[in-house]
Amino acid sequence: MAASKLKNVVFLIASGSRNLGGTCARNVVERGGKVVLCDSVSMKDAGEELQQSLGQKDFMFVPTDLSQEDDVRNALKLTKEKFGRLDVTINCLIYIYVK
Repeated sequence: MAASKLKNVVFLIASGSRNLGGTCARNVVERGGKVVLCDSVSMKDAGEELQQSLGQKDFMFVPTDLSQEDDVRNALKLTKEKFGRLDVTINCLIYIYVK
């Protein structure tokens, strides 16, 4: 099998721990990539489940309020500290406003 083009590529995935974001994280890590998944504190259980499943070498969950600039900066800082860089971002945040 040919080497994956995702090998050692560093992703930051915003939100969706229980659905699209979690699925993206699993697929990236399974193909040799590295993932930081940031999602709200209320999704901490889902993030920790992924952490347990994917391991700490190539995955990190960071509880993040994506509406707060300081939280986002912290997630970026932790990504750089753990993996040395950031290559790709994926936004899975869905906001629905009903009037």
